[in-house]
Amino acid sequence: ERTSAITSKYGIVGSRLKRQNRYDVRRFFGPRWAHHMPAKKVASALGTETWNAYRKISIIRDPFDRMVSFFHYGMQRTIQNGYDDFQQERDAFKAFILGERWRTDKPITHIDDKPVCDLFFRFESLAQDLKAFEESLGVEGEMGSIPHTKPSSARFKKRPTGSYFDPETISIVRRRMDWVFEAGGYPETPNDV
Repeated sequence: ERTSAITSKYGIVGSRLKRQNRYDVRRFFGPRWAHHMPAKKVASALGTETWNAYRKISIIRDPFDRMVSFFHYGMQRTIQNGYDDFQQERDAFKAFILGERWRTDKPITHIDDKPVCDLFFRFESLAQDLKAFEESLGVEGEMGSIPHTKPSSARFKKRPTGSYFDPETISIVRRRMDWVFEAGGYPETPNDV
């Protein structure tokens, strides 16, 4: 998952999981930037003029696939040897969804419940979306490529995403992630149901 900073003549395009040097002077002067930083904090750190001048872009992911991936990511810390059978895993997944302690990422893309992003790239089509964006700016191919570090939650499991869901869990994900379904045009049920 860790990648080096991707740079172009326009500056840093992206970086993932790179630790900041604890002696880096930027920690002591100016805003401290972090991944998944709420939009309200970013806007405050940049100031109104800069915030309004910037084009704001976020990457979204199919909410059903994201929930299965997020579940497995969290469980890898607590379940060392997996589950005895899929029903046991599915029950744990349902408890995870019903608990509603998972984040929706809405604070990253919204301020006061209003969306602030000008554009969303879909995780599933990240390379194509980036290419289209470059073309719209007239800088095609100059930003470099972004590695696809999480191809899908299939790397965590051998089961289709839809097999984790029932009508109740579908409804909860639809309700809490409604803004992602709308922004990304995602289907109302997992694709493989």
